[in-house]
Amino acid sequence: MNARLLSRLTLVAILSLSFAYGLLVVLVHVRESVVRSRSEAMYAEFLKLHVGETTKADVEVLRKRFARSQPEDVDCRSAECDYAIGNVWGYSRWLLLTRLAHDHLPSFELRLKTSGNLLSSASFTVGVLVPKGYGTREERKWLNNPNYVPYSSGEYELMGRASLVTALPEGCCDSPQSANADYRVWGPSGCTNCLAIWVRALPSVAPAKRARIFDIDFGCMTRWSMCTDKEDIMPTAGREKAKENVSPN
Repeated sequence: MNARLLSRLTLVAILSLSFAYGLLVVLVHVRESVVRSRSEAMYAEFLKLHVGETTKADVEVLRKRFARSQPEDVDCRSAECDYAIGNVWGYSRWLLLTRLAHDHLPSFELRLKTSGNLLSSASFTVGVLVPKGYGTREERKWLNNPNYVPYSSGEYELMGRASLVTALPEGCCDSPQSANADYRVWGPSGCTNCLAIWVRALPSVAPAKRARIFDIDFGCMTRWSMCTDKEDIMPTAGREKAKENVSPN
């Protein structure tokens, strides 16, 4: 094989790989954009819900609107029903390939519970996959500890959840935030391979305030740069939580 032919074959291979990678990036971005669009549409409907006022018939209309494009599960026992639309724990079989194109693997889930004929609770969860090598802001102060295992040592799921409830969690919020009697910002005590922030609000929270404390940055699903921290996925609640973790001077 002469040098000219080898050079041409090399050029063809490079161009083919470049085209394949470009196509992969486009396909991943298109899928992420579709997921983002659907999640934003469902989130807009979530903000319209009212515990104790939204009826079971309203829930059924909402379920049928999104069920065709999302996995769903309905579990009704006696007078109570539990609805789940979407899935925040689903992993793609193509992840080993698509992660090369910065696939955030965005996901979302709406969970609704009814008691009798009325909505008793509702939550909306979003998640993105953070690949190995990325960590959080807060953990930087622990990196000098030889026993600390940083988030950057492996991939993890970054999740944010907004919930409408009739009662706030107890024993989770001994902080300055306790002055906020109608909502709480907290997170799970144990979360394997994940970093999560939860916001729970009572029905008494006004719509404008609810939208503010439930603020979700859906850009985490589509932008090239990675969202890695609570402040990225839920900016308002994340900043509030970060202030609590700052030690007094």
